[in-house]
Amino acid sequence: MPPADELDGKTFNVHLDDGSITEYRFESATRMHWRILSGKAASAQAIETYRATSLRQGIVFVDFLKSGERTNSVSMVIDLGRAVVTTITGTLPARDAIAECAFDRATSGRELTSVKASVVRGTQYALSKRTVLYLLGVAQQGRDANAQIVGVAQSSTRRQVVMTSGMQQRF
Repeated sequence: MPPADELDGKTFNVHLDDGSITEYRFESATRMHWRILSGKAASAQAIETYRATSLRQGIVFVDFLKSGERTNSVSMVIDLGRAVVTTITGTLPARDAIAECAFDRATSGRELTSVKASVVRGTQYALSKRTVLYLLGVAQQGRDANAQIVGVAQSSTRRQVVMTSGMQQRF
């Protein structure tokens, strides 16, 4: 998909489910300035290089790496018509955690990956009357046994989280 420039010159205040507010000012088709107006990290700000792709008229996918934290990736789906944003922040592990194999992590009772992701407000977006993009998260914590979400293998710990995203085509 080609890059989109429909955010160029626009400013948004994004009110997230955790109560924080972040201002995004898109200065050009590739440069943006974000600033946290309220919340835990109020007054944090940076100028970033971003990539925007138009999924369809009025719906834009934005992706960037936080410049001060190169291990943090932020992806957003912005519905301009409905003023709705879904944000996914992923944190990559430190170099020593990358070198450790998943088998060793599993046999020692730890999470299989040290990649962390947080989704603020999962939702779905209609691309057309027949096509929908969706993002769904399920988390489970077992009390006396290892967690097992239906449809996936049993966890090696009491906790399990499953994230799925996709596109649905109705016929």
